[in-house]
This record gives sequence, C-alpha cells and structure tokens, in this order.
Amino acid sequence: QSELHELLEAAKKSRKPGSGEIEVRGLKPRILLVQVQPVPEQGWLLVFLDVTQMRRLEGMRRDFVANVSHELRTPVASIHSAAETLMGGAKDDPKFAGRFIDIIDRNAIRLRDLVEDLLSLSSIESGSFRLRREPLAVRPFVQQVLGMFDGRIKNRRLRIDQDFPEDLPCINADGRAMEHILSNLVDNAIKYTTDGDAVRIAAKRVGDVVEIGVSDTGPGIQEEHLARLFERFYRVDKGRSRDLGGTGLGLSIVKHLVEAHGGNVGVESTLGVGTRFWVTLPVAREEMTSHPSASSMPVAVAERLQ
Repeated sequence: QSELHELLEAAKKSRKPGSGEIEVRGLKPRILLVQVQPVPEQGWLLVFLDVTQMRRLEGMRRDFVANVSHELRTPVASIHSAAETLMGGAKDDPKFAGRFIDIIDRNAIRLRDLVEDLLSLSSIESGSFRLRREPLAVRPFVQQVLGMFDGRIKNRRLRIDQDFPEDLPCINADGRAMEHILSNLVDNAIKYTTDGDAVRIAAKRVGDVVEIGVSDTGPGIQEEHLARLFERFYRVDKGRSRDLGGTGLGLSIVKHLVEAHGGNVGVESTLGVGTRFWVTLPVAREEMTSHPSASSMPVAVAERLQ
C-alpha cells in the first residue's frame, strides 16, 4: 500500500508520531486509521483502527443534512417570494392575491409534512416509537385509510380495485404504524396512477404473514432504482416527485415500521405498466383473530375521517 508506505516514511523523516487514513481495496473495501509511533531502539509501532462504519455514518449524516436543507429551501423560497409579491401591491388585486395566498398555503403544508415526517422517522429510528400491537382486520382497516383520500380519488376519477379473501386472517400490528404504512403506499399510488385508471390493493396470506400489495398504473421505475427506493430522500425523478408533492421520506418510514413488526417490504415495476409495493406483516395469534372489534381500529384514523 503506497499510502501506508508514504505515512511511515513521513514519520521516519520527522521522527515524530503520525497518523492518517488509508483505503484497503478489494471485495470488501475498508477505511483504516493508521497511527505510527516511534519505539526507542526498536523501530516503529503501527496501530490500525477500522473506521469504515464511522466514515459511512458521517457521510450519511452529511447527506441527510444536505437533503433536509435542500427540501426546506424550495418551499421557504416560494413562501418568501409570494409574500414579497403580496406586500408589493398584489394584495390589493383579489385575482392575484388569491393566487399568491394559495402558493403560501401549499408550501406551508409541504413544510408541515416534511417536519412531521422527520419527527416520525426520528422517533422510529431512536426507538421511542413503541409498538402497541393488537389484532387488526385488514379489509376494514384499508377501507378507513382509503376514506382519507376520498376527495383526491373522486377528483382524479380513480377506481379502487380491491382483492381480499374472505378467510384473510387478522394481522398482529400497531394501529398507528399501520396508518402510516398504508397511507404512504396509497398516497404514492394515487400520485402516479393515470387519471381515470385504477389503484389496486390486494392482500393474501403467505404462511405466517399477510402480504399487502398496492399497485399503480404509472410510468414504472427503471430496475437500477428499485433497490434504493426505501432510502431517505431518494427520488427517481427529482423534479417530477416534487411537483407531485411528498417529502422523500414516506417509503423510508414504511420500511422502518414494517421491519419493526418483523415484516419485509418490496417493490416490483414494469416500465410503461406500473409499480407494485408490498409489505408483509405477521398473522395474529389464532385465539385473537376470530372477531376483532371496531375498537381494533386506531382512534387516530377514526378521528381524521370524521
């Protein structure tokens, strides 16, 4: 390793301790912190410390801060520009005033959603979001979540195709978490489904889990992007994603919540046909699945639908 040789030679010339980082290439590249210490009358002591994970986390933190800053900058700039225009005289013209007030409102909502998603993700990753599991009947729960999107579904003239077997068992899940999971997946599907077309929601039992899939009829996603879709702030088409709304955190929240239940997430897509996201969640214990009551629906969902 030339980097190691250069580090050792520099220490020898200065006859003082030295340190530096070297990259070890190969199948599993590593970053090593090397400390060089002279040992009187015996030579040199080299200490190697693997800092690969530390540097990776530092890079993730830098990327996260950069992404948050970027996501905040756009709506803040739009709000500021619209406010300046109103103060410059547009407020006296009802036609123009309404337009710029709408810009402020839309971008304020975008900021609110971003902050809420950041807080949710922070709560989940820190472990402070405690799951309170109970048996949930999938079909009634999906119906309640769909009610949150009634206005958008009607405005876009969308159909909702549903496929739930009669003998589908209850899942053992946290109601608040399920609201996050399903609302993010349905919201995504509605955004990318063509006006007048259908969003499909289907569920089936696969062994000890229930698989829930949500499909759209959008443009599809290229294969090289699929593995990264659940990363924070990852966007396939940055411009189009922002035009359609969203914070870039929804799928990351879905992944964290599903995995906290011991389940899995996945995606499959065909260009020009559409995309299907799926999650698996554990089946509730047999003695808990006979007749789940209405109380198994989370209060948060019921309140938002009133």
